[in-house]
Amino acid sequence: MTIQASDRVIYKKKKYTLIDVEKGKQIINCAEFKMPEHSFFMSSGCRRGYIAEYIIEDEKLYGIKYETDWDEMKNIKSEKLFMNYTGSCIIALAENEEKKFYNSDFLECYLDYDVALELHFTNGILDEVINLGDTISEFRALKETEEYKSDDTQPFTRKSLRKEIAHKHLKYEYDYRSYKWR
Repeated sequence: MTIQASDRVIYKKKKYTLIDVEKGKQIINCAEFKMPEHSFFMSSGCRRGYIAEYIIEDEKLYGIKYETDWDEMKNIKSEKLFMNYTGSCIIALAENEEKKFYNSDFLECYLDYDVALELHFTNGILDEVINLGDTISEFRALKETEEYKSDDTQPFTRKSLRKEIAHKHLKYEYDYRSYKWR
């Protein structure tokens, strides 16, 4: 399985990675993007055929859709549109350059980032921000325990613990598959 290209969320002048959206929802479907004519290109690293950049300005959610032109091998972008999205999402930020391209195909990936937030929107207006920093700290502390590091601890057990921590402090419900695979 190829790691999929990540969507981005610009929030308070910082570029976050979109980790996941609330179960059963897609932000991109909340606006009618019109793309210029081009030869469509599909990549195994972007099975949806596009990436999105979301911008939060004055607590309102906007989006831009990017596709790749096959003939010119360049990004084609849509106009910036208001996204009338109601639901939540998880975004994460890597402050360290070495972490900038972490995997974001699974919800629990946010534990590897330096900052993570759960955002909620109602009709495209940001109305709740939950800092997931304590959850990241809890996971980092667990990783340092002898039990977790032990060769006797099965990889499946580590994965289960990671998943349990990632989900336990979330307010909203997320699917077992990332939004990029739904």
